[in-house]
Amino acid sequence: MNNLIKAADELAGAIDDERNMVCQDFGMQQDASLRTDTALTAYRTARNEQGEVKVKPLVWDGLKSGPYVITIHERGIADLHNYAEPDEDGYPERMKGGYLTLVSIDDLKAAAQADYETRIRSALEE
Repeated sequence: MNNLIKAADELAGAIDDERNMVCQDFGMQQDASLRTDTALTAYRTARNEQGEVKVKPLVWDGLKSGPYVITIHERGIADLHNYAEPDEDGYPERMKGGYLTLVSIDDLKAAAQADYETRIRSALEE
C-alpha cells in the first residue's frame, strides 16, 4: 500500500515539474495549467485526508464475530476467546474476561475489535 502511495506522490511531483517546464518553455495556455493544478490539488487533498488505514468494525451475530466468541458461564463470568489463535494446549486463546459485574459484553467486544485492528494493521507494510 505504501509503495503505491509513494509512487503516486512521485508521479504527482513529476507532473508538477513537467507542467512548470512546459509552461516556461512553450507558453502553455493558462487553462491547461489550471486543470493540472486542480487535479494535483485534489490528489494532494485526498492524500492528506487519507491518514491511516481504516479497519471495518466487526459484525457481531449475538456473541460471535469471525474467530471471536464471548462465552458466558453460570457463575456470571464472561470470557472472550479467539479461535484463530490456539494456546499451547490447542485451546482457543482466552483474551479477556471476568465477572459481569466488573466487565461488560461491550468491553469484551471492544477488546475483540482492538485485537482485530491490531492484527490487520500488523499485516500491512509500513
